[in-house]
Amino acid sequence: MKYIVRALKYYVKMAVLLTLLLVVLSQFKIIDGNPETMFVNGKDSLWQIALLLLAFSAVYPRFSYCSRRLRLPGSDEEVIPKFKQEMAARGYGLESEEGGNMTFRLESLTGKISRSWEDRISVKREM
Repeated sequence: MKYIVRALKYYVKMAVLLTLLLVVLSQFKIIDGNPETMFVNGKDSLWQIALLLLAFSAVYPRFSYCSRRLRLPGSDEEVIPKFKQEMAARGYGLESEEGGNMTFRLESLTGKISRSWEDRISVKREM
């Protein structure tokens, strides 16, 4: 279910960005504002573009939201404080810490918006 929500968020985000881009280009008279002349296939292009965005949106979460391994040699006492400091330098604040699991969230509202509120990073320490 989370995959579908992420794909829909990405679809809406890309559709809004594309629409805004076309509106700005037509307002500055760079392109004609009429869809019949704006696109090669006229209004038929709209559903083709929508399907293309849907295909990209369906695949995007598979490649962008995934688990990655990071090898950090050393003891917990020396690695974890450095890791927390590095995450803070990148704008992530510690949300929760339970045992070897830590969760970080972006603190910047613009960062949250740009990532469609998919701004949580979970870290699990394994030996």
